[in-house]
Amino acid sequence: MKRLGVLFAALLLLMGQSPVSDLPTQNFSVTITTGLTYQLLLPGVPTDSLARRSLTLQNNQTSGTDYCYLLFGVNVAVTPGTTTTASTGIIAASPSLTAAQASIVLSPATPVTRYYPHIPSDPLYITCTTTGDSVHASIQ
Repeated sequence: MKRLGVLFAALLLLMGQSPVSDLPTQNFSVTITTGLTYQLLLPGVPTDSLARRSLTLQNNQTSGTDYCYLLFGVNVAVTPGTTTTASTGIIAASPSLTAAQASIVLSPATPVTRYYPHIPSDPLYITCTTTGDSVHASIQ
């Protein structure tokens, strides 16, 4: 097994890349200021950068009905203050969808993790059912 790791590191060096280790974790956890109203969770990053190698999100609530909604995408017209019921032009291709319908729903106490290259570089907007709810967000 050790030989396999050495071989992999050598292959990366030959390809002009060095192995990445000990990336610092940045915590961007938030408390929801107004329930069912989106706020900026993470700003966007340049698409050609490797600024996000992993992304972990978790709705910190324990109630079975206290959901959070994550919204992002280049064709999404959302700004801080947009509500989950907003529908006019939220998604150009599907103008009748509400912001909540276009969101990823985060169930209580269920973490979601994505790894490079499957991490959005877009700004991420979040809201939860209740004012004062919290969401864990961390990136490497």
